[in-house]
Amino acid sequence: MATYAFQQNKFIFIFAGLMLLAGAVYYAYRIADGAFLTESESVAKVVGKEHVPFSEQYRMQNIGGVNRTVKIAVPETWLLLVDLNGSGARAGVDPEEFRTIPAGTEVRVRYKRRRISGNLQVTRFLGRAGG
Repeated sequence: MATYAFQQNKFIFIFAGLMLLAGAVYYAYRIADGAFLTESESVAKVVGKEHVPFSEQYRMQNIGGVNRTVKIAVPETWLLLVDLNGSGARAGVDPEEFRTIPAGTEVRVRYKRRRISGNLQVTRFLGRAGG
């Protein structure tokens, strides 16, 4: 009588099925939470600033079946930390805006609110409010 792989080691097939199910659930959540969101425009108050300097990171990637170290450049970014309707978010701005806008200033932003998690994602900085 023939012995099949599934009969010898059922655990590996069950584990693989659970991993596929977990991946499917994760991607379904990401799609349900963030797909086809509408943008809104609102006034937000700047509560702080954050400057992320240029940096380089090294990550291992499998390229052609060989693990290689790959250098990834992370660009310099200037972020305004804003309070938008009681929720915190970050808005990317150019360096000149970053230097001239003090904390406490009201600014206009375009944003999306996630369906399930409720997180805010600022998609565009529109400038100071009222001007």
